[in-house]
Amino acid sequence: MAKKKRKEEPEVEVPDFDEVKFMRGEMRALRVTVLVVLWAIPAALVSWVLTVPPLSVSVVAFFAGIGMLFLLKWVLPILKVDIGWTSPSGSGRTGWGRGPRSSSPGSRSGSSS
Repeated sequence: MAKKKRKEEPEVEVPDFDEVKFMRGEMRALRVTVLVVLWAIPAALVSWVLTVPPLSVSVVAFFAGIGMLFLLKWVLPILKVDIGWTSPSGSGRTGWGRGPRSSSPGSRSGSSS
């Protein structure tokens, strides 16, 4: 039997892990999560009160819930919560934009023919 040639794998450098920076990012994310969950309680109560039989205005309750969501934009800075637009690790990447797409044959970037 013929021996198969082994492909040499490229060497990969693993960056140093900054544990302090990672923990600070995780603590910030935890703070934001706890405050948003606590904010959901009054938002749910407002929506529920508007749907009980004496009032029973479900459409208003729906928009009140949406309004409470948008109110977070002003409430979180008042509470001095840094929501930041970075990942919890503090790497500066949010996971939404992965940078420029590669030009591999299967990618969708580039011009179509």
